[in-house]
Amino acid sequence: MTPIQKELPIGVFDSGIGGLSVLSVLAQEFPEEDFIYLGDSANNPVGNRPIEEIESIATKIAEFLVAQPVKLIVIACNTFSVVALDKLSKRFAVPIVGMSQGIHDALRIKVKQKRKGPLGIMATVATINSHKHMDAVHSLKPHVKVVEQGCKDLAACIEEGHLDDAVLRQCAKEYVQPLLEAHVEVAILGCTHYPLVEAILRELAKDQICFVDPAWETSDAVGAILYGEDLEQTSGRIGTIQVCVTSHAERVTPIVQDIFKDIKKKLQYLPIPLLLWHTQRRRNVLLYL
Repeated sequence: MTPIQKELPIGVFDSGIGGLSVLSVLAQEFPEEDFIYLGDSANNPVGNRPIEEIESIATKIAEFLVAQPVKLIVIACNTFSVVALDKLSKRFAVPIVGMSQGIHDALRIKVKQKRKGPLGIMATVATINSHKHMDAVHSLKPHVKVVEQGCKDLAACIEEGHLDDAVLRQCAKEYVQPLLEAHVEVAILGCTHYPLVEAILRELAKDQICFVDPAWETSDAVGAILYGEDLEQTSGRIGTIQVCVTSHAERVTPIVQDIFKDIKKKLQYLPIPLLLWHTQRRRNVLLYL
């Protein structure tokens, strides 16, 4: 890789705001890297769509990021990863990392904390119907019982801005209760929207379930490519983040502010228009509206 390619940003995308949970982990782990995040709120939710539609949406987003250009793409969405990762990897020359399934972390927690109940998977309908999480668990531990819980409306509820209210609790309870009844003690959050409300999920589970965020395993996979293919940023400066959304920018603004709490929220309007926040300590965040 030439220096100019090293200096390109990393593209990150999701069907909406959920991938911001992954972006926050990547920003912590790779502070020198620049990021472009695209949240396709206009097409959310994607988890209940036909496979062909999901693939088409993911392809268009990847085309947008490749055109920027970027040096690496992270699919910060389990549904897009399950359905479209293979197709995108074959179509584009840029390295593409899908969401890790969190299996290794979940199994490690089960052993370390001596949690003997079944392993739960909370995910969208499309991800659950693929059974890829369950298959991955059984490829490592054939005798571990897996309880799959499709959450038809949870990502959409979060996308609408219900992050800590009665609407969210009522929606999430429908999906957490079956896990409790099945005596699940460790559950993988198989949708990137869900870590945004992990505190509420723990509350509903009465702290009986340990929820696993696969973003950290995903970050390890990103690091393996950055360092293994000599793509890491070496400028020594703090990187930037550009957050682009396709609709409902008014919902995204306070969420970005909350996730990146150390960012100084200085607002400036630019012609596109976009919102510009300057950070006091770590990063700049550009929010395209």
